[in-house]
Amino acid sequence: MSTQFDLSHLKPEEIEKVRKVLLNLIAGIKARQVITAHGSALLKDEEITLQSLLHPERGDVLVTIVRDHGMLHVFLSNRRDPGSPFSVMDYQTMRRFPARRPVDSHHIVKDGETALFLCTQQDRDMLARESPDIISAYSSHFDVKEISELKTQAAPVDPISKSIQEKWESYRRHDPGDPAVAHIEKELFGYTITYAKYKASAREETVIIRPEKEKLFVGQLIRDIYPYNIRAMFRKDNHEQHLQKLGEVHSTLRKLREQVTNRKGDSLPEPYMHYLTGLQEMISNVLEKDPQLNGFV
Repeated sequence: MSTQFDLSHLKPEEIEKVRKVLLNLIAGIKARQVITAHGSALLKDEEITLQSLLHPERGDVLVTIVRDHGMLHVFLSNRRDPGSPFSVMDYQTMRRFPARRPVDSHHIVKDGETALFLCTQQDRDMLARESPDIISAYSSHFDVKEISELKTQAAPVDPISKSIQEKWESYRRHDPGDPAVAHIEKELFGYTITYAKYKASAREETVIIRPEKEKLFVGQLIRDIYPYNIRAMFRKDNHEQHLQKLGEVHSTLRKLREQVTNRKGDSLPEPYMHYLTGLQEMISNVLEKDPQLNGFV
């Protein structure tokens, strides 16, 4: 299968469409997440998928998008059966593909609902073919959030006249997605480095690494440069290429660590200093104790 691991292969409107599909799936599964005397009403596969989408720092799922005659098919990796991913469809799409059966055969999918479906042999053949129209990325790359948990935006802040202490406090009081503090997030947690995503030319990128989610966002950076499935293949069959790609990741991580180190200073607020120190140590641990990147899948 020829799979693209670069979201630049998707148009902005396609990225947004996939994001909405994932959000609708979260809403659909959560609507059925009733706790009974026998436990959750969800099937194990639904529970695993939901938790992976809501908490990608614990292990996100692979999203595969297939362009097919003007339509986008969305598939999610199946933790319990890697060779048979789930199809994600709403009620209207379901009616066009009756061979795809709901994961929960006892649940009737309603109009307006999005759910998980078992893929067909035809789907598996489609995913296995050589095609530039098959694009994969991890769910965390789509910035999936529950609409119900997005906080009401507060009045815009003026970051220019604020101290780092005030900027840190402003950020911590607001949702990270709030446009009013987006520039503070970029200033405090953004690192501008030049690197090449897999099968793309090197260019300058600003990488955001938010507090308490350092491993998640560093993991995204690593996967952008050296996707896990390519890493596993090269490690097994192409040692020279593997060492080359590892070198690219290590070089980028060293650049990142240098920027983190340069930001540390005596006058910084303690929580921000703690964040910088933790991020610096995490990157050092990867470079020194996990150079094969085994901790990142």
